[in-house]
Amino acid sequence: DSGDLRERHAKLRESQHNNPYGRGLHIDSAENQDVLQVDVYAVLNHPFTAVASALKDPSAWCEVLILPFNTKYCHAAQAQADPVLQVRIGRRYDQPVEDAHRLEFAYRSVATGPGYYESRLNATRGPVGTRDYRIVVSAIPVDGGRTFMHLSYSYAYGMAGRSAMQAYLSTAGASKVGFSMEGKDANGEPRYIGGMRGAVERNAMRYYLAIDAFLDS
Repeated sequence: DSGDLRERHAKLRESQHNNPYGRGLHIDSAENQDVLQVDVYAVLNHPFTAVASALKDPSAWCEVLILPFNTKYCHAAQAQADPVLQVRIGRRYDQPVEDAHRLEFAYRSVATGPGYYESRLNATRGPVGTRDYRIVVSAIPVDGGRTFMHLSYSYAYGMAGRSAMQAYLSTAGASKVGFSMEGKDANGEPRYIGGMRGAVERNAMRYYLAIDAFLDS
Protein backbone atom coordinates (compact mmCIF):
# COMPACT_ATOMS: atom_id res chain seq x y z
CA ASP A 1 0.00 0.00 0.00
CA SER A 2 1.04 3.66 -0.01
CA GLY A 3 2.55 3.44 3.49
CA ASP A 4 4.83 0.55 2.53
CA LEU A 5 5.90 2.37 -0.62
CA ARG A 6 6.71 5.55 1.28
CA GLU A 7 8.79 3.56 3.75
CA ARG A 8 10.66 1.93 0.87
CA HIS A 9 11.25 5.32 -0.75
CA ALA A 10 12.80 6.62 2.49
CA LYS A 11 15.07 3.58 2.83
CA LEU A 12 16.28 3.79 -0.77
CA ARG A 13 16.76 7.56 -0.90
CA GLU A 14 20.57 7.37 -0.64
CA SER A 15 21.05 4.46 -3.05
CA GLN A 16 18.85 6.18 -5.60
CA HIS A 17 21.13 9.21 -5.59
CA ASN A 18 24.47 7.35 -5.45
CA ASN A 19 24.39 4.76 -8.21
CA PRO A 20 25.87 4.19 -11.68
CA TYR A 21 22.56 4.76 -13.48
CA GLY A 22 22.57 8.56 -13.41
CA ARG A 23 18.95 8.58 -12.25
CA GLY A 24 16.83 7.67 -9.24
CA LEU A 25 16.83 3.90 -9.63
CA HIS A 26 17.31 0.79 -7.49
CA ILE A 27 17.07 -2.86 -8.59
CA ASP A 28 16.71 -6.05 -6.55
CA SER A 29 16.36 -9.59 -7.91
CA ALA A 30 15.94 -13.06 -6.48
CA GLU A 31 15.66 -16.67 -7.63
CA ASN A 32 13.66 -18.89 -5.30
CA GLN A 33 13.33 -22.52 -6.43
CA ASP A 34 11.51 -22.16 -9.75
CA VAL A 35 10.55 -18.46 -9.54
CA LEU A 36 12.51 -15.44 -10.79
CA GLN A 37 11.56 -11.99 -9.51
CA VAL A 38 12.89 -8.46 -10.02
CA ASP A 39 11.85 -5.31 -8.17
CA VAL A 40 12.64 -1.95 -9.77
CA TYR A 41 12.20 1.16 -7.64
CA ALA A 42 12.43 4.41 -9.56
CA VAL A 43 11.77 8.12 -9.21
CA LEU A 44 9.96 9.31 -12.33
CA ASN A 45 10.20 12.94 -13.40
CA HIS A 46 6.47 13.03 -14.00
CA PRO A 47 3.67 14.14 -11.69
CA PHE A 48 1.71 11.38 -10.00
CA THR A 49 -1.60 12.36 -11.59
CA ALA A 50 -0.07 12.05 -15.06
CA VAL A 51 1.43 8.64 -14.29
CA ALA A 52 -1.78 7.25 -12.77
CA SER A 53 -3.92 8.65 -15.58
CA ALA A 54 -1.68 7.24 -18.32
CA LEU A 55 -1.21 3.74 -16.91
CA LYS A 56 -4.81 3.04 -15.87
CA ASP A 57 -5.77 2.54 -19.54
CA PRO A 58 -5.17 -1.05 -20.78
CA SER A 59 -4.44 0.17 -24.30
CA ALA A 60 -1.68 2.38 -22.87
CA TRP A 61 -0.03 -0.76 -21.56
CA CYS A 62 0.20 -2.04 -25.12
CA GLU A 63 1.99 1.19 -26.01
CA VAL A 64 4.44 0.35 -23.20
CA LEU A 65 4.86 -3.37 -23.88
CA ILE A 66 5.45 -2.93 -27.61
CA LEU A 67 8.58 -0.83 -27.01
CA PRO A 68 10.97 -3.68 -25.96
CA PHE A 69 12.48 -5.26 -29.05
CA ASN A 70 11.22 -8.78 -28.31
CA THR A 71 7.52 -7.78 -28.22
CA LYS A 72 6.11 -8.34 -31.70
CA TYR A 73 2.43 -7.63 -31.11
CA CYS A 74 0.08 -6.28 -28.43
CA HIS A 75 -3.66 -5.73 -28.52
CA ALA A 76 -5.99 -4.74 -25.69
CA ALA A 77 -9.34 -6.53 -25.74
CA GLN A 78 -12.28 -6.94 -23.40
CA ALA A 79 -12.74 -10.40 -21.87
CA GLN A 80 -15.63 -11.67 -19.78
CA ALA A 81 -14.68 -9.73 -16.66
CA ASP A 82 -11.43 -7.80 -17.01
CA PRO A 83 -9.53 -6.47 -20.03
CA VAL A 84 -6.80 -8.66 -21.49
CA LEU A 85 -3.64 -7.84 -23.39
CA GLN A 86 -2.95 -10.26 -26.23
CA VAL A 87 0.83 -10.26 -26.65
CA ARG A 88 3.36 -12.08 -28.80
CA ILE A 89 6.95 -12.37 -27.57
CA GLY A 90 9.90 -13.36 -29.76
CA ARG A 91 13.61 -14.01 -29.31
CA ARG A 92 15.04 -12.00 -32.20
CA TYR A 93 14.32 -8.47 -33.33
CA ASP A 94 13.59 -9.73 -36.88
CA GLN A 95 11.37 -12.67 -35.88
CA PRO A 96 7.99 -12.69 -37.72
CA VAL A 97 4.90 -12.11 -35.58
CA GLU A 98 3.36 -15.45 -36.51
CA ASP A 99 6.41 -17.29 -35.15
CA ALA A 100 6.43 -15.48 -31.81
CA HIS A 101 5.08 -17.00 -28.58
CA ARG A 102 1.64 -16.03 -27.34
CA LEU A 103 1.00 -14.48 -23.94
CA GLU A 104 -2.35 -13.27 -22.66
CA PHE A 105 -2.21 -10.90 -19.70
CA ALA A 106 -5.29 -10.27 -17.60
CA TYR A 107 -5.28 -6.58 -16.66
CA ARG A 108 -6.62 -5.40 -13.32
CA SER A 109 -6.73 -1.89 -11.94
CA VAL A 110 -6.27 -2.22 -8.17
CA ALA A 111 -6.09 1.39 -6.98
CA THR A 112 -6.39 4.78 -8.66
CA GLY A 113 -6.81 7.09 -5.64
CA PRO A 114 -5.30 10.57 -5.19
CA GLY A 115 -2.24 9.23 -3.32
CA TYR A 116 -1.74 5.68 -4.54
CA TYR A 117 -1.89 3.84 -7.87
CA GLU A 118 -1.59 0.12 -8.57
CA SER A 119 -2.29 -2.12 -11.55
CA ARG A 120 -1.50 -5.76 -12.23
CA LEU A 121 -0.90 -7.90 -15.30
CA ASN A 122 -1.08 -11.68 -14.89
CA ALA A 123 -0.50 -14.40 -17.49
CA THR A 124 -1.09 -18.02 -16.52
CA ARG A 125 0.99 -19.61 -19.28
CA GLY A 126 4.06 -18.47 -21.20
CA PRO A 127 6.53 -19.82 -23.76
CA VAL A 128 8.64 -22.95 -23.24
CA GLY A 129 6.89 -24.12 -20.11
CA THR A 130 7.09 -20.81 -18.25
CA ARG A 131 4.04 -19.74 -16.24
CA ASP A 132 2.56 -17.30 -13.74
CA TYR A 133 3.87 -14.10 -15.29
CA ARG A 134 3.17 -11.11 -13.03
CA ILE A 135 3.82 -7.45 -13.68
CA VAL A 136 2.74 -5.17 -10.84
CA VAL A 137 3.17 -1.40 -10.94
CA SER A 138 2.44 0.79 -7.94
CA ALA A 139 3.19 4.47 -7.43
CA ILE A 140 2.91 7.37 -4.99
CA PRO A 141 3.52 11.12 -5.33
CA VAL A 142 6.79 12.42 -3.88
CA ASP A 143 8.40 15.83 -3.49
CA GLY A 144 9.21 18.02 -6.46
CA GLY A 145 6.12 17.02 -8.41
CA ARG A 146 7.61 13.60 -9.12
CA THR A 147 6.46 9.99 -8.70
CA PHE A 148 8.01 7.05 -6.89
CA MET A 149 7.24 3.82 -8.75
CA HIS A 150 7.67 0.17 -7.85
CA LEU A 151 7.74 -2.27 -10.79
CA SER A 152 7.65 -5.94 -9.81
CA TYR A 153 8.23 -8.52 -12.56
CA SER A 154 8.25 -12.27 -11.97
CA TYR A 155 7.54 -15.63 -13.57
CA ALA A 156 7.92 -19.32 -12.81
CA TYR A 157 9.62 -21.94 -14.97
CA GLY A 158 9.92 -25.70 -15.27
CA MET A 159 12.58 -28.02 -16.63
CA ALA A 160 11.92 -27.01 -20.24
CA GLY A 161 12.18 -23.32 -19.41
CA ARG A 162 15.41 -23.80 -17.47
CA SER A 163 16.92 -25.86 -20.31
CA ALA A 164 15.99 -23.23 -22.90
CA MET A 165 17.45 -20.45 -20.77
CA GLN A 166 20.66 -22.39 -20.12
CA ALA A 167 21.05 -22.97 -23.85
CA TYR A 168 20.66 -19.23 -24.46
CA LEU A 169 23.09 -18.34 -21.67
CA SER A 170 25.73 -20.66 -23.10
CA THR A 171 25.49 -19.12 -26.59
CA ALA A 172 24.07 -15.68 -27.46
CA GLY A 173 23.64 -14.64 -23.83
CA ALA A 174 27.00 -15.90 -22.56
CA SER A 175 28.55 -12.45 -22.09
CA LYS A 176 25.43 -10.63 -20.91
CA VAL A 177 24.91 -9.58 -17.30
CA GLY A 178 22.31 -7.83 -15.21
CA PHE A 179 22.50 -4.67 -13.11
CA SER A 180 22.88 -5.86 -9.51
CA MET A 181 26.41 -6.03 -8.15
CA GLU A 182 27.43 -9.31 -6.51
CA GLY A 183 30.87 -8.16 -5.48
CA LYS A 184 34.14 -7.06 -7.07
CA ASP A 185 36.78 -8.89 -9.08
CA ALA A 186 40.50 -9.15 -8.31
CA ASN A 187 41.08 -5.70 -9.82
CA GLY A 188 38.39 -4.09 -7.70
CA GLU A 189 35.98 -3.70 -10.61
CA PRO A 190 32.26 -4.34 -10.07
CA ARG A 191 31.06 -7.87 -10.81
CA TYR A 192 27.45 -7.92 -11.96
CA ILE A 193 24.93 -10.69 -11.58
CA GLY A 194 24.71 -13.08 -14.53
CA GLY A 195 22.81 -16.21 -15.44
CA MET A 196 19.03 -16.35 -15.19
CA ARG A 197 18.87 -13.53 -12.66
CA GLY A 198 20.85 -11.32 -15.00
CA ALA A 199 18.48 -12.13 -17.86
CA VAL A 200 15.35 -11.31 -15.87
CA GLU A 201 16.92 -8.08 -14.61
CA ARG A 202 17.48 -7.01 -18.22
CA ASN A 203 13.82 -7.72 -19.02
CA ALA A 204 12.63 -5.70 -16.03
CA MET A 205 14.91 -2.82 -17.00
CA ARG A 206 13.38 -2.83 -20.48
CA TYR A 207 9.89 -2.54 -18.99
CA TYR A 208 10.93 0.29 -16.69
CA LEU A 209 12.55 2.21 -19.56
CA ALA A 210 9.50 1.57 -21.72
CA ILE A 211 7.22 3.07 -19.06
CA ASP A 212 9.49 6.10 -18.69
CA ALA A 213 9.71 6.59 -22.47
CA PHE A 214 5.93 6.26 -22.82
CA LEU A 215 5.38 8.90 -20.14
CA ASP A 216 7.88 11.18 -21.86
CA SER A 217 5.87 10.96 -25.06
